Amino acid sequence: MSKERARRRAERLAAAARTQAEAVRRERARVAARRRRRARRAALRRLVPRLPSGGYSRRTREQRVGMMMVIVAVGVLALLLFDSWTVRVAVLVGTLLATPVVATAVLGRSNR
Repeated sequence: MSKERARRRAERLAAAARTQAEAVRRERARVAARRRRRARRAALRRLVPRLPSGGYSRRTREQRVGMMMVIVAVGVLALLLFDSWTVRVAVLVGTLLATPVVATAVLGRSNR
């Protein structure tokens, strides 16, 4: 009789240990998933441009980088094609003044 009780007790303890191990594994998986979710949200927050007031920027980072690349390319072309500094500066100033107009015409008015 005592051997039977000992065997049943051992089975109960083994089942309890399995249950506890499964609960620990589930909790660790839940914590890891929460950590991954926080990391994803932080990465998304870093990618989405925000204004200091907390609102979103009108243009995405890629659009702003594209506009800057075009401005730099026009400046380099002005340096290469024109000998006069007054013409080079005039081209650069004209580019800087025309950038918002061209950006709005090409990219549209963003209402993000």
